[in-house]
Amino acid sequence: MRTDLAAAIVLAILGIGGGLSTLVNRATTKLHRDTDEEVRTMFRADAETPPRVVEPADLEPLPPPVQRWLQRSGVVGRPVARGIRLRQVGAMHTSPTAAWFPVRAEQYFTTSEPQFVWWMEGRMKRVLPLAGRDAYVDGVGSTHVTAAGLVDVANARGRKVDQGALLRWLAETVWFPSAALEPYVVWEHETALTARATITSHGVTAAAVFAFDEDGRPIGFDAERYYGADGPLEHWAGRNTEWGVVRGVEIPTRGEVTWHLETGNFTFYRWRITDVEEGAPFPYTDARPEPD
Repeated sequence: MRTDLAAAIVLAILGIGGGLSTLVNRATTKLHRDTDEEVRTMFRADAETPPRVVEPADLEPLPPPVQRWLQRSGVVGRPVARGIRLRQVGAMHTSPTAAWFPVRAEQYFTTSEPQFVWWMEGRMKRVLPLAGRDAYVDGVGSTHVTAAGLVDVANARGRKVDQGALLRWLAETVWFPSAALEPYVVWEHETALTARATITSHGVTAAAVFAFDEDGRPIGFDAERYYGADGPLEHWAGRNTEWGVVRGVEIPTRGEVTWHLETGNFTFYRWRITDVEEGAPFPYTDARPEPD
């Protein structure tokens, strides 16, 4: 992300006068509103596929560590996850030498087909507001991050972005474990404590090796992901450090994501989940619909 240039431009704008802070707020609000509309559209297709209940027999074809994970998580006897939304807080930085800055995010997933939209807000250098979205919708991955809603610091699409976004969806199924049973996810045995998952969507394929502890908790993943829209394949990994039961399902609640590059390891995001809700196919900005 071209954050240094964006910071200089936006800080100069903000220094001109307080009137432009209104412009910043309006621009960020519009981005969030557009993202929410994308979420509503995405969820409409998911609502057309009614969830079924996970049965013990559904786990039998899976590698043993995946079976232990799903049994431990508590998904057996529950409907498969549909219409997922979650909230998270965390910290990120844009290079190994850059300062960390706090972020808060909300994310939405569908499982009738793999899709997600992630909305993030943060503040660099304590004054520079960042807002953006990451998404995989209808087989298309995209990243769009702005400074103050006015200057693009990242705006990427393309087949490499598609692969990375689909891989992100796969890695994040640990927050809604029944998605591991979807037919577009194929599991292969690796070792007593690891299994390989391959996902295919709209002609895009991605794969990751998931690791579990002896008690069945998912402790991380390793994968090959493109380092940006024009970059090479690099080792991309996540590690989970805390777990908890959220609305009846055990999930990782804290962890970090790291690029393992030739120049060294670059941990760029540390996250903590504050809530996960299934059967909630609408943005957080919408009032919950009244039951029929």
